[in-house]
Amino acid sequence: MKKLALTLLAVASLATATGCMRYNIKVGKGATGPAQTVWDHHFLWTLVGDGNIDVAAICGSDVSDATIHIERTFVDGLLTSLIGGFIWQPSTVQVSCGAKSGAVAVNDDAARKIVASPEFLAMVDEIAPDRLDDAHQVQLIVGATP
Repeated sequence: MKKLALTLLAVASLATATGCMRYNIKVGKGATGPAQTVWDHHFLWTLVGDGNIDVAAICGSDVSDATIHIERTFVDGLLTSLIGGFIWQPSTVQVSCGAKSGAVAVNDDAARKIVASPEFLAMVDEIAPDRLDDAHQVQLIVGATP
């Protein structure tokens, strides 16, 4: 009987500790890019813990477009029940940052100078080494010396 009572208590504890919650917060236009995942920690039945996520530290100073997804996952609930819900309750927070974009006007002469520069090949080699042969061909077309 004692074993059955302990089993029922464990199952009830697990069932209540693995409760699910989910929030989506959209800032500006929101963001759908890759997300950085962090844990938000709360203690003593979630009474203690600030719940502040520094989005500026994750996205940089410009957080005009971001999406914050806060969820209490099954793993969070399982850890809560294993540690003891009154001691520690984590939540999973995912932050997606908006893409920084801007328009740059480049005329034909400026584009030729950029492509003809030796730094152009170094940049292509660093960013897309599989396109280095194409960059050489473009330099030949614009009249740059290889």
